[in-house]
Amino acid sequence: MVLIQGEYNGDIWHGHVQSVDFSNKTVDIFFFIPSVRFHHDNIYVREMRGRGARNTVAWGSIIGIAEGHRNSPSTWVKAA
Repeated sequence: MVLIQGEYNGDIWHGHVQSVDFSNKTVDIFFFIPSVRFHHDNIYVREMRGRGARNTVAWGSIIGIAEGHRNSPSTWVKAA
């Protein structure tokens, strides 16, 4: 899971890398968003928007590695 700089300062997104394109310096990712049902447990769920759920992100937008662990293919638990 990586941390991605959003459009505004402090707007940080969480994304799981699916593939890397070295020639274009981009990655394909799925975004993970805070769970509405389990927000108090730091659980994130994969954003679902059909085929549009996969996004291409430039390497320069990746600002770090997110700490936590995958709970399942569609959930991730952020380290407290």
